[in-house]
Amino acid sequence: MTREQTPAEIAWSQISIQTKMACGARQASRSGDNTLNFRVHSKPYRFIKVEYNHGSDLYNVEYFRVKRGSYEHITLEALNDVYCDQLSELIYHMVNK
Repeated sequence: MTREQTPAEIAWSQISIQTKMACGARQASRSGDNTLNFRVHSKPYRFIKVEYNHGSDLYNVEYFRVKRGSYEHITLEALNDVYCDQLSELIYHMVNK
């Protein structure tokens, strides 16, 4: 018996290995079934959050950093309603500006 993948696992599999390597994606984790978070290499404390939106069957992507000391969440760039085939290119351009 096989289990179904969660939307977070599907999003992780939709991001190409080339993009993961170019962005230094690591420490991938889920927040519930719908949200994927992972760290990127560009600078310390930078993260990508990919959240599945059931209503529109699209993803919301946020590139953010966490401020040292206060752990304040600071959004650097965010885009809503992203198709799964656009995830790799979008994440690559967010991180490698």
